[in-house]
Amino acid sequence: MAAKKKLKINQGTKLDFPIYIRESDEVTAVDITGCSAKLQIRTKEADYETYTHADLSTTNGKLVITDAVNGVITLAVAVSETRDWKFNTAYFELEVTFPSGHVIK
Repeated sequence: MAAKKKLKINQGTKLDFPIYIRESDEVTAVDITGCSAKLQIRTKEADYETYTHADLSTTNGKLVITDAVNGVITLAVAVSETRDWKFNTAYFELEVTFPSGHVIK
């Protein structure tokens, strides 16, 4: 499930794009019905405290499960938040928690 992807985020623009949760074959959708999700954007890959720029989650509404059966989660971050981001490179880690408690990254 884990993957490294490049994405371009323009400072001061709405962050609104889908993330597709797939099986290891990268084709088969994972049904995320009933799941919650969280994502951190950091400027250092493994530093969870000091360099975190954003915490997005289904709880705070910055991640939205838009098509659970087909494994689609959409980032929904407003211009007012991305306007203050001042980094050139960032890392993000997405965790999806299933109703059973199982977590995928």
